[in-house]
Amino acid sequence: MDAGSQRLKLEHWLHARREAWRLAFVRGSVSGFLFEFVSFGVKQAWACLFGGLVLVLLLGTFLLYPADALLPRYDFLTLAALAIQAAMLAAKLETWEEARVIFAFHVVGTIMEVFKTQVGSWIYP
Repeated sequence: MDAGSQRLKLEHWLHARREAWRLAFVRGSVSGFLFEFVSFGVKQAWACLFGGLVLVLLLGTFLLYPADALLPRYDFLTLAALAIQAAMLAAKLETWEEARVIFAFHVVGTIMEVFKTQVGSWIYP
């Protein structure tokens, strides 16, 4: 993304924020604090969307996934996480740039896990 389009995106976001501030009837320090507090909560919830969905999957499969299923539970979880990622990209809830960064972290993490399992630091079922 070039600098011009980044600036345009930031200006659009700032305009939307000013408009939300106006529509929320922010007039003083108390209403300003409440607006910022709720905005922060919404941003945090948005940032936790993927992690929250994966947590639901982990708990759900721990409780409900059949032990004799054709597809092992961890393989199902991997495919489900990839499906969530693809859905977020398709819905433009995440950018391709963010996905590339996440992918790089996963490559590094996988290399570390392969090493740690080979030296016996931990095992998988």
